Amino acid sequence: MKLVIISDTHNLHDKIDLPKGDILIHCGDATNRGTLTELYKFTSWMKDQNFDQKIAIAGNHDHCFQNENAIKAKDIMKQFGIIYLQDSGIEINGLHIFGQPWQPWFYDWSFNVPRGDEIAKKWTLIPDNTNILITHGPPYGILDLIEDDFSNRDLHQGCEELKKKVDQLTQLKLHAFGHLHSNEQLIKLNKVNFVNAAIVDDNHKVIHKPTIIDL
Repeated sequence: MKLVIISDTHNLHDKIDLPKGDILIHCGDATNRGTLTELYKFTSWMKDQNFDQKIAIAGNHDHCFQNENAIKAKDIMKQFGIIYLQDSGIEINGLHIFGQPWQPWFYDWSFNVPRGDEIAKKWTLIPDNTNILITHGPPYGILDLIEDDFSNRDLHQGCEELKKKVDQLTQLKLHAFGHLHSNEQLIKLNKVNFVNAAIVDDNHKVIHKPTIIDL
């Protein structure tokens, strides 16, 4: 089964050349300002893509999934045939897929949770039999670097508690995420594919291609 993975498209979805595949996965930040209008345009595009299944989670820009429009936003996803995951999962062809939008506190945007015990509680919801994990942000130390403007050093920004949880998932085959734009896209560690699927760079310019994983 061929998975095509994208993230952080920020309203630029129509500039992406999607390869053929069976499942299309979007790891959040489909929008810029998180409006229902932006979401509608994204879901209209995603509906037209030729995949057997389409799965998406929200990101920190996708405010409509965490404000007064949350019910409408989820209904739009359903209306256009997109499987929306938020602390929830689905089984497809024997693969257990689970999705969550949370990330360590990042400015004052959506789905922020303080580091430490509070965000660790979110990750306890991930089932032990998860084969494909979709989160918006990365685990600590894996495709999670940003450049510090003051020291010119690369700094890890991923979630320490998510890394601990991922290490416990003995049946994990793929962890897909985005959020941090300026990273390599794919690394394999201990037989697990880690994918930073962010399509744009920090200037919101499309620079990356979709990532393809065969499972």
